[in-house]
Amino acid sequence: MPVTTYKPKLLPACIEPGILPLVNALNAGGVPRTTFSCEGHGDQPGTSQPYVDFIADEIVAASFDRACIILHRFASRALWSAWQVTSTFRCGRGGSHIHMWTLSPGEDGAGSRNESDQDIALLADVLPGVATRLKESGTPTQ
Repeated sequence: MPVTTYKPKLLPACIEPGILPLVNALNAGGVPRTTFSCEGHGDQPGTSQPYVDFIADEIVAASFDRACIILHRFASRALWSAWQVTSTFRCGRGGSHIHMWTLSPGEDGAGSRNESDQDIALLADVLPGVATRLKESGTPTQ
């Protein structure tokens, strides 16, 4: 089945307020393009965790993943959770598949609502700069 290019329509009223800063920050530069998101709903195991699905090439996805590792393990303003980027496919129209990436807390999951909000704010500050530096360096980003 073919992989298609998906062009999402942003409906800000439909994006949950807890994840909106990260969605807006990622979309501001045009790379990546976000497609789905959730602010997370609960601190108990088995409940949904915050995430953002996005479309970008492997260089952008890998750079975001490295930035998350650095922010979690080494930065003085570290992330509470070990956010990571994973590859996903979604079914598109006509049986096609859309290759996307998911940015979400790792296996340990997100912490409290306050910790998730702090992580989302930090990622919203840092990740757009990563994409901008890739574009300015001439690295192909799509």
